[in-house]
Amino acid sequence: VTGRIGALHQNIDPAVEVIDLDVSRMRYALRPLRRLLREWSPTVVFAPQVDASMLLALAWRLAGRPGVLILRESNYRSGQARMRFLSSTSLILRWAYHQALCVVAPARAIAEDLEAIHRLDRNRIKTIHNPIDLPHIREQAAGTKGETHIKPKNPPTEFKLISVGRLVRQKGFDLLLPAFAFALKNTSLINMSLTIIGDGPERLHLERLIDQLDLGSSVHIPGVTANPYTLIAQADFFVLSSRWEGFPNAMVEAMSLGVPPVAYRCPGAITEIIEHSQSGLLCEPESVESLGAALAHVSCDFQLREHLSNGATERAKAFDAIEIAEKYLELFNSTSLRTGVSC
Repeated sequence: VTGRIGALHQNIDPAVEVIDLDVSRMRYALRPLRRLLREWSPTVVFAPQVDASMLLALAWRLAGRPGVLILRESNYRSGQARMRFLSSTSLILRWAYHQALCVVAPARAIAEDLEAIHRLDRNRIKTIHNPIDLPHIREQAAGTKGETHIKPKNPPTEFKLISVGRLVRQKGFDLLLPAFAFALKNTSLINMSLTIIGDGPERLHLERLIDQLDLGSSVHIPGVTANPYTLIAQADFFVLSSRWEGFPNAMVEAMSLGVPPVAYRCPGAITEIIEHSQSGLLCEPESVESLGAALAHVSCDFQLREHLSNGATERAKAFDAIEIAEKYLELFNSTSLRTGVSC
């Protein structure tokens, strides 16, 4: 790690050895990382996200290419302007991915995107979904360690929506707010609310939009919270209004608590996670009316809420951390990696 700072360090299991490279920025980690790789001669070298991938690939080359290099793409890059075509970031990342024996993609759509924009051989791409720590999430939602009971849903007269994410254009909260306003006008419910957990550069713009749409009494943006699961568990539906996605962990975590999603059918892992009308609802991409109509519909159909809640809980089991960890272990230990045939 590049410095032992950040709230999540306390969550690392004591059995995991953590090496602090003692640098303030990742860009300064090249020399100590190269030295570490030479000393360790690792069997597998793995980077889980883009910035680390570019640095690690270079350090790995300079260290004499010890072990097998595996990198991971986390997002649908065609949706990000900074990654398009011949940008410096895209070119460096393409070089890094071509150094790796295998690149992990968290969804088939992202694997296809890697093929298209980085010209990677499909045999060098492995699709492994993101892991969800189901017992931990349920403990956090209940508020007491060891307790995994999920609170019963709200009565038919109430309807609570929740969304989680950085307040940036990708997440489409500027589409969600007018869709929510549309739903309010097309439902008979009085007690209908939306909570958006997160912070980011678009907060001021979204607050202005809330005022323009006269949603001040119904929409809340509390910012970042250490334990969002208590709020998520109290919601009826999770709304994902993204223009594009990688693998939306927050949505799957909500599903594990019996909170089904209403989401745009956007590029990324969405359609691999949600089974339409079984574990959630899918709407036309970036359509305010489509999303608003779906929200209005589920707000008035209590039986559908229960059906989708049960389906979402069952679907989330496929992404349990133990299942995903076994897939990574299989990847790391596979004979094909050692021989360099494929991943």
